Amino acid sequence: VEDVMFRGGGGRAGADVAGMLRAAVEGCEGDLHDALYANVLLAGGNSMIGGMAERVLADLAPHAPDKKVNVVTRKGRRTSAWVGGSVVASLASFESMWLSRAEYDEAGPSVIHRRCH
Repeated sequence: VEDVMFRGGGGRAGADVAGMLRAAVEGCEGDLHDALYANVLLAGGNSMIGGMAERVLADLAPHAPDKKVNVVTRKGRRTSAWVGGSVVASLASFESMWLSRAEYDEAGPSVIHRRCH
């Protein structure tokens, strides 16, 4: 498994995979923590790295000793982000988030936050 993903970025605390997962779980309501730790699903291209699920489990479990931690992968995970994006893009409500190149050029990146939030 690529160690750089588990050492953190630039020495920042919590910038590693397990740290980001912990921050995501801890950012949710407390009554959801057990379910979230028990249902960690890896998807996308990096989840294809051999031993990834085992490494995430080994790094995450010690930080949640009172929780059942379960890390899984699914078949088709290599393209799951693309499939999810295509589903969202097909929703009628997604059209209201579209913007033209001219709108982006005029307002800059901040237009995305104004339009989509």
